[in-house]
Amino acid sequence: MHRYCYFVDYEIFMGERFRMWGQTTLDYRIDDPADFDPAQVLTLIRERAARTHGVGCTDVRVRVLHRL
Repeated sequence: MHRYCYFVDYEIFMGERFRMWGQTTLDYRIDDPADFDPAQVLTLIRERAARTHGVGCTDVRVRVLHRL
């Protein structure tokens, strides 16, 4: 099992206007490092932020992504 931890700073936009910002963390685990998928990491982050604020995933803009 391989574990990758991330800290993310993001903004929520609705109608071309800044609405709010936030931070979250992600613990991404995979069995084989060859299965690492950066697109899946971003999707999981956007889904978590969108769910937290009650918006769509496309309204989330990742500002900073740090691997811890």
